[in-house]
Amino acid sequence: AIARRRADFEVKIDEVMPDAIRGLTDDPAASAAIDQALDAAIGEVPDLEIVTLPEDADLEQEKAPLLEGKVQDGGRLALAVVDANAITPGDDGTYGRYRLFVREKLDDRLESEIKQALRDTIVNARITARGLDPQEIGLLTRIGHVRSIAVTDKGERETSELLNVLLPVGFMGL
Repeated sequence: AIARRRADFEVKIDEVMPDAIRGLTDDPAASAAIDQALDAAIGEVPDLEIVTLPEDADLEQEKAPLLEGKVQDGGRLALAVVDANAITPGDDGTYGRYRLFVREKLDDRLESEIKQALRDTIVNARITARGLDPQEIGLLTRIGHVRSIAVTDKGERETSELLNVLLPVGFMGL
């Protein structure tokens, strides 16, 4: 999912890239610098392993690996504890959530990816528990990217919110 979102993001970047910047990519050195700046901004696709622990696992014992070793050595990055009523509501009709314990100084981008994956997993499990199809609901609720159009005294032109954010990154790379 991380790789897919990254690829989608790169496509969006390419869609909004103005011709002046696109012309820089003809120069191999400039192209490499832009790619490097984008990779730094987006981050690498991590190789993660999800381990399901027994329901009776000791929370304090399972948090201990967050303090041990290094991320680069395959150490534990996060521990998610999902409430028993996260998928089906409890007797009071409310749904539970999850608690997320993370390694100190975990990259914010990676933490965001973990939270998004947990959210998606719980929501899809809730939908499935109701006998519905998560993919069909996703199609019904998804609207493609909409570009706003600025109206000026000289006419209309498409705006580029993404470019406004990425343009400084590109120049930093140059």
